[in-house]
Amino acid sequence: MRDRYLKVLQYLKSECEREYKLFGISDTADLLNRAYFDCQPITADGLRLMVRELYSDGYIDLKYMDEEVVLLKPSGKSFLVEKEGKEGENERIKAPKQGRDLLFLALSFLCSFIGALLGGILC
Repeated sequence: MRDRYLKVLQYLKSECEREYKLFGISDTADLLNRAYFDCQPITADGLRLMVRELYSDGYIDLKYMDEEVVLLKPSGKSFLVEKEGKEGENERIKAPKQGRDLLFLALSFLCSFIGALLGGILC
């Protein structure tokens, strides 16, 4: 995840916590520009695009969005995003590993299936 998206996500998490909140697109873009993006400000269209991408990646739950307002809340996945590295170094964003979880799910299903199969054969 890019640094700009991370800053927007951090702002949304600090404002919403785990509840839905209504944001004005242009007001939020202005606030984010003053707080984070002085050198390269984002436009209202840029913020809408960022919100759509965060939604498609599963970091926020989007209830409603039009040209003026957006109703959203951060999802559980957004609270797992962490910064990696020290200040002064290039910081990389680390998202949770889903491949490992999928492997454990497949192994537990396989073990359950084999156990049920052996139980059916022996009884």
